[in-house]
Amino acid sequence: MQIGHRNTLRIFLAGAFVAALIPGAMPARGQGLCKPSVRPANPTPVRAQSCLMQALREFGLNEESASALVLEKGKSYWFAASGCPKMGNIGLYILDSDGAVAKQASSYSPSFCFTPQVTGKYTVKAKALSLMHAYRSGTIDACFSESGCR
Repeated sequence: MQIGHRNTLRIFLAGAFVAALIPGAMPARGQGLCKPSVRPANPTPVRAQSCLMQALREFGLNEESASALVLEKGKSYWFAASGCPKMGNIGLYILDSDGAVAKQASSYSPSFCFTPQVTGKYTVKAKALSLMHAYRSGTIDACFSESGCR
């Protein structure tokens, strides 16, 4: 049996209408990537390069992203993150090689300066701690750069 274009369109529209009535069948309003607000700026950048590492992606509630970095003792580094209007609070964490939290901040746009006491491998995590009403995900933009901050 062959279905003509008009019938196919009717079936498609009827299916979309039914899906809209079933909770969870359609994405919540405004789902997808949205533009994050401006990250807090590095107060004293060492280089013209804005980010040595940048993560820009969609996060669900309590979802996190982690990156391993080698940081040098005595050097200062700037860490900052921001979310799009769908984001509530964002957690930004630095973990030492043992997994202990060396530095952390949480807010809509967390930022801080970090100067390691030991050269070594550190893990930087960004995590969606809360989302605005009716959203399942939001976009986080996180950045790490060398800095003259203290």
